[in-house]
Amino acid sequence: MAEGSTLHIKFRTTNGDVGPLSFSDSQTVQQAKEKLWAEWPKEGPLSKEAPSSPNDIRLILGGKYVDAGKTLKEYRKDMGDIGLDSVVFFHMIVRPVPNPAKAGGAPSPKEEVQKQSCASVVATGSRSLLVCTADWQCSTPVPGSMGSPSAVAA
Repeated sequence: MAEGSTLHIKFRTTNGDVGPLSFSDSQTVQQAKEKLWAEWPKEGPLSKEAPSSPNDIRLILGGKYVDAGKTLKEYRKDMGDIGLDSVVFFHMIVRPVPNPAKAGGAPSPKEEVQKQSCASVVATGSRSLLVCTADWQCSTPVPGSMGSPSAVAA
């Protein structure tokens, strides 16, 4: 490959490919991520996992993460023998966009179940029973309830 040559790169995820996109080998990996982000598909399966910024994209070449500050030319040896019409594949991982409901502090379904579940603690050798919920609110059972969490006095 000659100096200042053009690279054709396809970016692969588990849901499909983006590209090929053309780059100069003098461009940095960060510039490639910015172009990839700008040309992200608006339709199809990849549109559902669109990154919110170029920094949400991690690129992998030859089983190693690539450094955003390096040029594509610095990774030529990892790309193998490249012809004029060759397409180089980079694997990519996209950081998921945070769920807006989670940002507001709403509990996940798993957290909600954990909060509603109960656990009993019995002190051996004692006649008393202490019932605690997962959020550590403890109370004693109503006499004659046999420690049933549903019959716990408030």
